[in-house]
Amino acid sequence: MEGVRSVPVFPKVTGVLEQSMKAAGLRHQVIANNIANVNVPGFQASEVSFEEHLKEAIQQEASPETGLQGLVAHERHIPINLSRGPVLPVEPRIQPTVTGQMRQDGNNVDIEAEQAKLAANQLWYQSLVRSLQDEFSRLRTAIMEGRR
Repeated sequence: MEGVRSVPVFPKVTGVLEQSMKAAGLRHQVIANNIANVNVPGFQASEVSFEEHLKEAIQQEASPETGLQGLVAHERHIPINLSRGPVLPVEPRIQPTVTGQMRQDGNNVDIEAEQAKLAANQLWYQSLVRSLQDEFSRLRTAIMEGRR
């Protein structure tokens, strides 16, 4: 069919996973820094914002101005979204933590909250690694089955 362009899905998925893994790595460093400075007077905790920026980039990419979007006539229809290129590069951002009680010494690190964030981030990173492994496994299967 002339005029129909195939959009490669593999680079998009791996690109998003790569960006997410970089953000999880940076988040690990920031949380470790917060924990290391729990007893430093005046230290202000930081956090990494990434997921909301990635969501905005994906929504922007799916807009009618930037790509082809399928019509969804029923709530159970699967949305079709063919964009013109890979997901925009999204960089994680380090920002000061706005929540948390400030102690009398000016430090706002909550050690229990930071340890919980560290555990959650570790699980998130492991799930990203597993997703990337699954993606390569699908690619390997397509290559091996395609030559039979």
